[in-house]
Amino acid sequence: ISKMEANGYKIDTKTIFDSNTMMDLAEKLEIAENREDEFDYTGDISVSSAQMRVYTAQSMSPESTTYNVPYAFKVNCVDKDRLQEAVQKMILRHEILRTHFENKNGSIIQVIEEHAECKVEELESEDIAAFIRPFDLSATPLLRVGCTQNMVVIDMHHIITDGASMPVFFRELNEIYMGRELTGKVVPYKQFAVQTRDYTESEAYWLSVFKDEIPVLEMNTDFKPEQKQSFSGDALYDVIDFDIHKKILSKSKELNITPYVYYMGAYNVLLSKYAGADDVVIGMPISGRNRNYMNTIGMFVNTVALRNQPVGTKTVKMFLEEVKEHSVDAIAYQEYPYGDLVKKLHIPDGRNTLFDVMFGYQSEEMTKTIFGDQAAELIPIPVKASKYDFTFNIMPRKDDVVIMVEYCDEMYKKSTIQRLTDSYKMILTEMLETDKTLEEIPFVTAQDKE
Repeated sequence: ISKMEANGYKIDTKTIFDSNTMMDLAEKLEIAENREDEFDYTGDISVSSAQMRVYTAQSMSPESTTYNVPYAFKVNCVDKDRLQEAVQKMILRHEILRTHFENKNGSIIQVIEEHAECKVEELESEDIAAFIRPFDLSATPLLRVGCTQNMVVIDMHHIITDGASMPVFFRELNEIYMGRELTGKVVPYKQFAVQTRDYTESEAYWLSVFKDEIPVLEMNTDFKPEQKQSFSGDALYDVIDFDIHKKILSKSKELNITPYVYYMGAYNVLLSKYAGADDVVIGMPISGRNRNYMNTIGMFVNTVALRNQPVGTKTVKMFLEEVKEHSVDAIAYQEYPYGDLVKKLHIPDGRNTLFDVMFGYQSEEMTKTIFGDQAAELIPIPVKASKYDFTFNIMPRKDDVVIMVEYCDEMYKKSTIQRLTDSYKMILTEMLETDKTLEEIPFVTAQDKE
């Protein structure tokens, strides 16, 4: 949607889903008003609601790396001097990369420095875990870069970046590294942070979703969870056979849904089976950007609480249609800050608020990195923290689909997470028969039955 808006069109999520062909969609596109609002603002720059969530969490555990966003990739060769120059030009181009945070009379503000230096560290080994260290939010920059002869490691704090910012960062870093000039104006993140928004409609929508009793997902754990949330974590990697993924793509097209809806629907079924629940709430990250910020680095992402009812008597087709409708609505009203919803619902403090599990689906663009004008090989990052009980991340690639499950290792053994993952893969296949009811879908593998 943001890309369409950036090309001068106005469109909403529901219209896209209601269009059966590209021709149908083209006929419904509206020309957006061609104007740019002038940014004229003086005074302290407040943090955005998304930044405030991260700042609060980091302040509670200042030595934690839970909110670090590290990336590492291998290339044929790294010229450290060129990389250093490219990093400095990126810091000059994007104000957020030379921003730190201060508490001014009880209000958290962003402070943008005229100059900030990030010295590229020459790494003696490929021990990525040793490179990932806590950040001091009151110090600039909240960015670290290191390299060996054929590896680059970049670590940023989540308060200045998000998943959709990293492709922008890597694309521009490559352009500068290759000696090419960047064109086009960058809209500064501070413009987003101080913008006044009317949440009347979006607030009404989310309060209606949670107007009755909020369900709690009762999953069996290997270890008793503490009342105070533990962020200690680990990760499990697995793959989905690409032939299954192709069948899912074909079935999604047939049902007029996105692959995301299919994979999210299967995740709901998985949780329903293991928790014995027919009312499930799952956290879902939403980009939070519009066309003005397509090339802006910053923390835009909001979290929405997607609520679905995977009742056993519903057919797969019926349930996926519901997941689609709820997802479309969630995207339409995504701007309402998650923290504000929690306050409005008067949810007591606990491990988490509306949900304990998350789901993410990354496009192939998000998993591609180019450096030195060559495809770079992303290196899995050692996971030592988990913000939630567990998060399923689906990452389609050229030849397969990666499942990365980040989980709290003080609640679950890796063997349990593997069992959940195996069940999820089974459910993905079983749901291809869309006339089945949800209660007819098995979830225990033959190996587990034995």
